[in-house]
Amino acid sequence: MQELVQSLRRIARYEAMQNNPACLGVVTSVQGGTDDHSCTVELRESGVVLPNVPIAVPFMGFAALPAQGDLVIVQFLGGDLHAPVVVGRLYNQKLKPPDNEPGVVVTQLPPDAEPDRRMELRVKTPGDGSRELTLVLDGEVRVAITVMNEGIRLETGALKVDLQQTGASDGVITVSAGDAKLTMKQAGDVSIETPGKLTLKASSVEISGDTAVKIAGQMIDLN
Repeated sequence: MQELVQSLRRIARYEAMQNNPACLGVVTSVQGGTDDHSCTVELRESGVVLPNVPIAVPFMGFAALPAQGDLVIVQFLGGDLHAPVVVGRLYNQKLKPPDNEPGVVVTQLPPDAEPDRRMELRVKTPGDGSRELTLVLDGEVRVAITVMNEGIRLETGALKVDLQQTGASDGVITVSAGDAKLTMKQAGDVSIETPGKLTLKASSVEISGDTAVKIAGQMIDLN
C-alpha cells in the first residue's frame, strides 16, 4: 500500500511539473540589500504577479539584480507555483547584447546606456594561448586598463603607461603624454623624447658618463 501511495505521489508531482513549466516574465520591481536578492515578476502570458522571487546566482558571493522591465525566465521548483526562481534573463527587441564572439566574456553597465556613459569589462581567451582583460570607462575622457600576456597598459585620454615584459630581462616601461615619451628598459637604457621644451631644474645637477658625454644642437649655451 505504501508503495502505491508513493507511486501516486510521483505521478502527481510529474503532472504538476507538466502544468507549470518555465515561464517568461517581466520584472516590475527589485529587492536588494544585504538580506535580499529577489524581484517581483509579472508572468507574460498569464499576467500573474509573483512577489519576492529569488534570483539564482552562478556562485556564492555574486549579486546582480535585474532592472525593472527586464525579461526573465522563471522556473517553478518541483512544479510548485509557490516556489518560483528566476534562473536567467533574455535579450529582447528593446535591449540588444553587447558585441560578442566565442571565447569572449563581456559585461556592460548600464546595459542600455550610450557608449560614453557606460563601463565595459571584456575578457578574451580565443584559444590561441593569448589572454586579454580590458576595463573601459568611456566618456569625454576615455579611461582604460588592459592586461595582456605581455604586460599592462593604462590609458587616460592622451596619457598612456605601458609595462611590457615577455622574458626575464626584456622589461620596458613607456610613459607618454601626447608626443612626449619616456622609455626605460630593464637593461638600463633610458630615453626622453619630446617635440617641445625639456627642462631639468634643481639646486644641483650632475651629468656624467663613464665613457663619453655628447651634447649636440644648433646652439649650445653654457653659463
